[in-house]
Amino acid sequence: MIGHKTSLKNFKKIEIIPSISSDHKGLKLETNPKGKKPKHSKSCRLNNMLLNNEWVKNEIREEIKRFLETNENELTTIQNLWDRAKAVLRGMFIVIQTYQRRIQRFQTNNLTLGIQELEEQQPRQPRQSRRKEITKIRAELNDIEAKSTILRITESRSWFFEKINKMDKPLSRLIKKKKKR
Repeated sequence: MIGHKTSLKNFKKIEIIPSISSDHKGLKLETNPKGKKPKHSKSCRLNNMLLNNEWVKNEIREEIKRFLETNENELTTIQNLWDRAKAVLRGMFIVIQTYQRRIQRFQTNNLTLGIQELEEQQPRQPRQSRRKEITKIRAELNDIEAKSTILRITESRSWFFEKINKMDKPLSRLIKKKKKR
């Protein structure tokens, strides 16, 4: 062991290097510069917009049923079962969210490529139908962008209200102490 687990923050990257000549493997350590601190992982937050889709609700229901069928027995405690279920559902939500982001990226890329092709053809052979197609595709792109901005706004609102609630707690404690006096 190199050191205590608290010294892990001093390393940016730790890799195990394969060794051909011996049976021991080497470690490659990249240290953090003294001025920079390591980035902390972003905590997982539920995307409320996912719950608006009916297929997402059905997927979650099926996952809960599968989980309870495989893990419910007399030996497991309710708290342990609940903790495991939360972890499974968190993973399921992450998978669904990444799937939706991937689909959205794919759609926007296809639509932008379609617009570029149509705009390149338009000066050579101008047509009214092609112009209508370009406006339709732009409207679809605007809808996708509007959905993403609504999602960002709701995320920032939830972040703001979470932080405000945490800021108000010490203030409310002070007010309670003053009222008791």
